[in-house]
Amino acid sequence: AAQGPAGPKPATGARLGAVSLSAALRMAETGHCPEALAPLKKALAGQLTPADRKFAALAGARCAMALDRTGDAIRFVESLGDAFQSDPEVLYFKTHFFSDLSVRTSRDLLLRAPGSVQARQLNAEALETQEKWEEAAAEYRKVLALEPSREGIHYLIGRILLSQPGSQQERDALRQQAKKEFEAEIAVNERHPGAQFILAEFARDEGRLDEAVERFQKTVTYDAGFGHAWLGLGRSLLAQDKAGDAIPALERAVQLMPDVAEAHYQLALAYKRAGRQADFQRESARHRETLRKVEKERLALKESLLGTDKPQ
Repeated sequence: AAQGPAGPKPATGARLGAVSLSAALRMAETGHCPEALAPLKKALAGQLTPADRKFAALAGARCAMALDRTGDAIRFVESLGDAFQSDPEVLYFKTHFFSDLSVRTSRDLLLRAPGSVQARQLNAEALETQEKWEEAAAEYRKVLALEPSREGIHYLIGRILLSQPGSQQERDALRQQAKKEFEAEIAVNERHPGAQFILAEFARDEGRLDEAVERFQKTVTYDAGFGHAWLGLGRSLLAQDKAGDAIPALERAVQLMPDVAEAHYQLALAYKRAGRQADFQRESARHRETLRKVEKERLALKESLLGTDKPQ
């Protein structure tokens, strides 16, 4: 296929009624988006080569976004299916597409419901990403003033408090304030796994192992896929010399987080304490292999960022 300003042209030249796919792509490329959308939709409803499907979907999504027809744009992207998960061009396009879609949707929210709790929460989240901790916390508190029982807000305030820099004394004070926020979140929504998890970690750090086990158990009950909660539960049980009870929790943690070396280490330790020597040897080997893999990936990323990759 020939290379042009918008990328390779379709190889098929398939006809779409009176308009060929090539013509539809040319219309999209030259800004004739209102005329291009219908033939591009028709093309995607039929049989296309993978290359032609990609060109038609990306062109249609660009045109739909230019016309502010976000529903059509999403459908064009969805028409790609799962066939292009490793295609760098598609991945690059999706990165910008979903970012633009997020910006447009947030703009609509702020314009159409500026005084809503959702708009205030969105503003608080934006301030948080800018590390404007105090302003973000103040905005979250305005959300609570409007809707005191809104779930998740106390948790977000607590997380902000833990994110703030300071001396050890200041951080200890912030930790106590955050603890109160997480407890307030539990009072609003006892099933909040994030708040339960952090309170469990606090209890484990402070040696209150019975409380830690209870909270970790609640966390994994409310979110069975929370790998770090399973790891925390296993570590807490190990600290209570309950290796037999810790093993199922740590096996679940390893299943959920196979690339986390700490999970393999704790499971190996539990096997050793339970007298399961063969399992200990196997899991110790997996722990070492995970460490090697993590280090290899770290070095590869460092070389890539420094621009020192060697040609293949």
